[in-house]
Amino acid sequence: MIKKYNIEEITLKLLKKFKKQINSILFYKNEITLIVSDKKSEIKKFASKLNYPINVELAEKYFKEIIKGDKKAYSKISDSAIIYDPTHLIDPIKEMILEGEIIGTKEFFMRKFTAIDEHFRKINLVKLKVLDNIYTSVIEVSQALLIEKQNIFCTQREAIKNLKKYFVSNRKLEKKYLEIITEIITTFKDIEHKKTEMISGKEIDKLQKKAGLFRDRILELLEK
Repeated sequence: MIKKYNIEEITLKLLKKFKKQINSILFYKNEITLIVSDKKSEIKKFASKLNYPINVELAEKYFKEIIKGDKKAYSKISDSAIIYDPTHLIDPIKEMILEGEIIGTKEFFMRKFTAIDEHFRKINLVKLKVLDNIYTSVIEVSQALLIEKQNIFCTQREAIKNLKKYFVSNRKLEKKYLEIITEIITTFKDIEHKKTEMISGKEIDKLQKKAGLFRDRILELLEK
């Protein structure tokens, strides 16, 4: 049966006898790991008398595993509490692991995923800005037409209804242009309010070309 020792008490006992040989002490999943420079057998024998799970590793072998990229070693360091590390052998390694700087660790992949997510977030913000410009351009030119030709001041929401009433119904404006502005407004609003996913760059290019056709046609009507 494991005796209920205080971890600090066990650490003090070990350091009192083997301070020169112990490089670092880690605590992981109710087990103490000693990283020692020498006297492994002697330290292991002494540790067994403390009736607590204690793992003793030679520093040379331990750091060879780390250099080779042993994932278990990295995982253990990442999740361990560093109890004793006077020469800072383990602390900087743990810091690098937690910051995702060591290839192959779960932290490295999490950092990569976070960076990818941030990259896509920035791309989507740029796309949203482009869509906003496309949306604004067709709305403003529509409002200009309604003000100039019908003396109607309308909101963005009323633009489609009034274009249909005053220009499409009497065949001054072809129906396809009403479909273009409807598509642009619906697409932008659905994405803005997160009702749908961001569209691809190719789809945005298509909308931009349609918006150009729409603006050109409205300008023709304004010039008449």
